[in-house]
Amino acid sequence: YTTLFRSINRSTEAITISDHNDAIVEQNAAHRKLFGLHDDVLKGKTCAVIFGEEQSSRVLAALHKSERFNGELFARINGESRSIEVSMFTVRNNDSKVVCRVTQSRDVTERRKVEESLRHSHTELESQVMQRTVDLQNLSYRLLRTQDEERRRVARDLHDSTGQTLTALKMAVATLQGKLDRKSVV
Repeated sequence: YTTLFRSINRSTEAITISDHNDAIVEQNAAHRKLFGLHDDVLKGKTCAVIFGEEQSSRVLAALHKSERFNGELFARINGESRSIEVSMFTVRNNDSKVVCRVTQSRDVTERRKVEESLRHSHTELESQVMQRTVDLQNLSYRLLRTQDEERRRVARDLHDSTGQTLTALKMAVATLQGKLDRKSVV
């Protein structure tokens, strides 16, 4: 353990070492700082002191099954719920006996908040795009309808004015024809 203890104490990552019974035997300064737990509170306890019985049972079951656990757990730190990314692995000796388990923890609460904010912004933008698409479709429909109404109005006006012009021409031709007929009679 001694070499391992010296190594973890230099690390900026939050690390604990547990014995073969899953009791924590050492934590580094980064772990102390992250969770705010002094050695006398932590040593000899399982990770349940940090993550609670339910999450601890799930983690230990995974460790006993595959000797690794990678996941996100929740811990109360200074009265606030925090998202902690946890990576644990088992160390065995040459006889395949469990020597210890090493746990690395990282607070990802802020990253999760940013990710959630980005998801929310993305959803909001998608909603705005959909609304703008509907607005453009409505505008396009109104434009086509207005163009169609204008074409009909112009066609009607042309029809009416052409009809009136033709009627006037017909009457003028009839008048001229009548005058010509009278002149031919004379």
